[in-house]
Amino acid sequence: MNAQNEIAMPIHLLRVRKEGHKWFFVQLREVFYNPTGKPVKLKDRWLNYGLTKDKIRIELFRLKAGRDGHYLVDMREKKYYYCGLEYSQFKAKLLDLGIGRREPRS
Repeated sequence: MNAQNEIAMPIHLLRVRKEGHKWFFVQLREVFYNPTGKPVKLKDRWLNYGLTKDKIRIELFRLKAGRDGHYLVDMREKKYYYCGLEYSQFKAKLLDLGIGRREPRS
């Protein structure tokens, strides 16, 4: 399994990756907190916050002029972050925002 899909994030956060002319909206492998108990599809997640793929792409493009790399979207707060080209930079941004921990529990 790809380690880049193993990260756990709150449901209001969205990971987006840009390569060339394509934007990839990354689906969470598993939701760790879902108070409704209903299945959560990626499209439903952004619609719940009044967003669309186009709105998100526009905001991300404004952030770094469409630069390739990893982005983080806080859909609840409508905040957008450029994390960098490397996946490790994406993980570091989550830690900077207080999400996750540097060393896994043993």
